[in-house]
Amino acid sequence: MKKTVNIPGVNCPKCSFASEAPEQCPRCGVVFKSYEKYQAHQALRTQAGAMLAPVPAQDAWLGIEEYKIDRLAFPAALLLTALAKLLVFPDAIFWYFFQIPTHEFGHSVAAWLGSRFALPIGAFIPMAAFTARGGSFSLFVFLAVLAGSGALGYRALKQRCYFPVFMSAVTISLSVYCSFLLSEFNLNMLFIYGGVAGEFILSTFLIVSFYYDYPKGLRWDFFRFPFLLMGTFTLTSAVLLWGKIARGIEAMPSGSFLNGSSDASGDMDRLISQFGWSAKTLVTHFNYLGKLCGGLVLLHYFVFLFKSMNLRKMKIERD
Repeated sequence: MKKTVNIPGVNCPKCSFASEAPEQCPRCGVVFKSYEKYQAHQALRTQAGAMLAPVPAQDAWLGIEEYKIDRLAFPAALLLTALAKLLVFPDAIFWYFFQIPTHEFGHSVAAWLGSRFALPIGAFIPMAAFTARGGSFSLFVFLAVLAGSGALGYRALKQRCYFPVFMSAVTISLSVYCSFLLSEFNLNMLFIYGGVAGEFILSTFLIVSFYYDYPKGLRWDFFRFPFLLMGTFTLTSAVLLWGKIARGIEAMPSGSFLNGSSDASGDMDRLISQFGWSAKTLVTHFNYLGKLCGGLVLLHYFVFLFKSMNLRKMKIERD
């Protein structure tokens, strides 16, 4: 087997192998000029404190290929959502496995932020469409939220993944506020409100998270694709539904999934009867929330698109 001999000459900027090759390392194959441009690009990103996902720590041209895939991911998710909406069976399947779990997790997240026990049974068994919740403050839940958020934030900070750091700080702040400053009345309202609100807020979080790095070991590089589709379908469905309600095309949802529209314990029914919301206020509120979430999603996508175009320009200049 032929061995590569390490001889004095040009040192590779990536693996430090010395050779007489003036342009490309014979050991790792990196092109010197491309790698130098990549390092300069990374240095500028670090100085600017950019929060959007950095170019993967690998050869620059591989980062470009990944950006191509990411650039098409959101339009592809929108296309799949549109096709599902046109066909009854896929729409029902996506609603069953995407929208119901997001709705139930919305209830649970609201309860966890208030340090109340919650189990989103409907997220794992959609037919149940139910979230079990404890009524009293739980120190265990409070410490679990703080420990989980803190651990994620610390690990993300060490790896310079700044979006999870930001989300961890927001989660801890909301947990302290909801647990100790909100009244029991408002906590109960937040829990009921969290279901439909979660269809907007949690789905937006899933879509936006697609464009950020998470700490290694979480397999976010794989799971971000199905979660992107889940978030896109759920947010689109919620925006379309409440838009139709505002235009009088559809009635506001009432009752519950299990007991039908006559069930007075449905989310919208309880917000109106127990917490003083009016039907008009609910429709206006959720339509504004939909516009806000949709705008945030589009902003992230176009910022990412601009970044990927700059990366493509670098590739052209390199070639």
